[in-house]
Amino acid sequence: MSRTSATLTLAVLTPALGLSLAAPAQAAAPTACTGVAACTVVSRADVDGDGRRDSVGISWSTGSDGADRSTVRVLTADGERLSTTTADSHWRGANPWWGAAAINRRAGHELVVGDDMGNHGASFRVITYRSGALTTQLAPGGEYRWTIDSSNYANAGYWRTASTNGTIRLTRKVSSLEGELWTLSTRTYSPTWSDGWTKVSGSTIATTDIRKVKVGGWHVPYLDSYYG
Repeated sequence: MSRTSATLTLAVLTPALGLSLAAPAQAAAPTACTGVAACTVVSRADVDGDGRRDSVGISWSTGSDGADRSTVRVLTADGERLSTTTADSHWRGANPWWGAAAINRRAGHELVVGDDMGNHGASFRVITYRSGALTTQLAPGGEYRWTIDSSNYANAGYWRTASTNGTIRLTRKVSSLEGELWTLSTRTYSPTWSDGWTKVSGSTIATTDIRKVKVGGWHVPYLDSYYG
C-alpha cells in the first residue's frame, strides 16, 4: 500500500472508530520571563509606546546583607528584550512590583517598583522607555525616587490628570503637623519632552481641617494608592 493510500485509509477509519486526530501542540508564546528562573510575569502593557501590549516580568531576591534587588524585564511586541535592575533597596523581601501607568507625556506606560518601605512611608523607582532602553524617570525636583507617606503627622502623595485636549499635570501634595496646625504644600508640574518637569503653580496653606491634609499615596490611574 502506498503512503497516500495509507493516509486516506486512516482519515476514513478514524471518525468511524470514534477517534480524532489531535492537532500538534503549539509552543507557548514567549514572555518577558521566558528562560529566566524565579521570574514572574506581572503586566501586559504598552511600554515602548507603539500601541501594542508588551510582556513585563520581575524577579527579586534578598542578599546576605539584607538588601533587596529586583530586575524588571520587558519583551516588546516586536521581540525586543530589555531589562533594568534596582539594587540596594529595602522592600522587606516582598515582590516590589507596584504597577504600570502613564505618568509622563510620552506614549506608553511607566513601570513602578518599590524601593524602600517604612512603617508609614515608601519610596519608588519609576522606570520609563527611552531610546531603546529602560531608564529612571526622575520625580519633580530631580529626585531619583518618588516618595509617599501617610500618618497622623505627615502625608505625601502624587496626582496625575490629563484633560480632553491632552494637557497633562502632575501634582505633588505634602502635609505636616506642627502642634495643632497643619501645613499643606501643593505643587503642580507639567512634563517636558526632555523627561523633566516644569512647575506651573504652587501654594502653601495652614489649616486645622484634617480632610484637606490626608493627601498620602498614589492618585494615578492603575496604581494602588498605598500598601498594607
